[in-house]
Amino acid sequence: MRELTLGSTGITVPQNAFGALPIQRRSTEDAVALLRKAYEGGMRYFDTARAYSDSEEKIGNALSDVREKIFIATKTAAKTPEDFWKDLETSLRLLKTDSDYSRHLKVTRIVRTCLKAVYFGAFCPFFFGGR
Repeated sequence: MRELTLGSTGITVPQNAFGALPIQRRSTEDAVALLRKAYEGGMRYFDTARAYSDSEEKIGNALSDVREKIFIATKTAAKTPEDFWKDLETSLRLLKTDSDYSRHLKVTRIVRTCLKAVYFGAFCPFFFGGR
């Protein structure tokens, strides 16, 4: 599968991503099976959002054992820095992603930019790299 570089980060991900919006309508058992099948078929980039009801939790349940081999993007519609941090911590917990990421993210340019965007009413994604 062709890989792409994410902006100037140097992070490369497969060209294709698994969009997790539809798994909110599946049972946990079905969603976990589907996510595992996607992973076993070569999918390494998973996209979700806080607004996709329980999709973050389903991804966490399905892929926590391969966490270091995948990339997950999630999003927030937070309107304040406080809500941003609350959503970030919730996403980390549900995705079963080490909270060390949040300590690291707090000092990165991306998070400072996201907080500015949230302050001015813009949308802000989170991205958790594995490799």
